[in-house]
Amino acid sequence: MLGKLRFVFEACEDGKLRGYGGEAFHGLFFELFTPIDGEFFGALHSARRKPFSIYFDGTPEMENGWMRVKKGERFSFVLSVYNNGLLKKVIEGVEVIPHEELKLGGIHVRLEGVFPDGAFQKPVVLFRGRLKKEVEFRFLSPTTFRKGKKHVVFPEPVFVFHSLLSQWDAFPLRKRDVKVEDVLEEILVKRHAIRTELVEFSRYRVVGFVGRVVYGFPDVERDVLKWLNALSRFAVYAGVGYKTTMGLGRVEVR
Repeated sequence: MLGKLRFVFEACEDGKLRGYGGEAFHGLFFELFTPIDGEFFGALHSARRKPFSIYFDGTPEMENGWMRVKKGERFSFVLSVYNNGLLKKVIEGVEVIPHEELKLGGIHVRLEGVFPDGAFQKPVVLFRGRLKKEVEFRFLSPTTFRKGKKHVVFPEPVFVFHSLLSQWDAFPLRKRDVKVEDVLEEILVKRHAIRTELVEFSRYRVVGFVGRVVYGFPDVERDVLKWLNALSRFAVYAGVGYKTTMGLGRVEVR
């Protein structure tokens, strides 16, 4: 099952959050839910790969890699989940988590509520619709890829689709019987309009790209093209690249 949950907060004081606030919300999420099932959420926190992404929903007021928040301001983070077990645990936990006297990255906040962000979907929805030879990705939060000890700050198709394929294979929503990886290097960047942004984390800084990129798929068999389209739609839930569980790599696809 695919599902998104919107956490709506009200700031009780002026303050600022590192980056797009994703690191702070990541920490608060585990602080709220781990007491409900320590074994489950402890294992999730320790896992190298996690079946969710996080993003700030809106256009943050940024200053030198920090997001400013004003007293009385309402703002939202979205938790995007693509695993039945996790989605069930979070929905159950929402009923009992505290709402008052919370700290989000050092800022006192009140949790106004947690609401479904659109309808929950079965994975089959990713395989429906017209098959496209070109797809437009809109990278709404800074995106980057780790290559060894370095970061790649360009939307290389092989990195984008390898990121999506790796998350799919780690948490398969449907059995994959097509070798999509064989054609990733043939995907082209047809057009792009991107810029870089700095994101502050507690222990380091990251530079990522934001903007629009149009990818062109090669001439391939229909089954392969269907999977490339499905992976593109999956990006809306999984995000792309590095630190998607802390607010990076948010994507819209057209």
